[in-house]
Amino acid sequence: MAIQTRPLGHTGTDVTILGYGAMELRGQPYGPAIPDEEAGRLLNAVLDGGISLIDTSIDYGRSEELIGRYVGHRRDEYFLASKCGCLLGPPPPGARPPFPHDYTAANVRAGVEQSLRRLGTDRLDLVQVHMSPSREQLAAG
Repeated sequence: MAIQTRPLGHTGTDVTILGYGAMELRGQPYGPAIPDEEAGRLLNAVLDGGISLIDTSIDYGRSEELIGRYVGHRRDEYFLASKCGCLLGPPPPGARPPFPHDYTAANVRAGVEQSLRRLGTDRLDLVQVHMSPSREQLAAG
């Protein structure tokens, strides 16, 4: 049985009504330990099961690298969404999620470029602003 699809906003693209959120692929210490090969099996099962939307973020640790490594060769099979505003390096010492964010144009641009490299792709289908910043926070960036 195929998973139903619907248009995603005004993108003109139909995606499955069930998507895969890759946060749990981030690994320890903020998520479960998952061996790389298991992550690869999971990601391929997501696509083999008919899901066409994968959502990830810089804040999701290793998820971007794992997506690029294990399903990057299947890039035309899924709509790829990631986030912007996240810090590009490791979180500050002792920080617990949610981590601080930086919505400056330079950080957003650098984050998108980093995500493209990690994901092994030339495009993100959707870039979302992470953590629902206020208008004031966005204007300050």
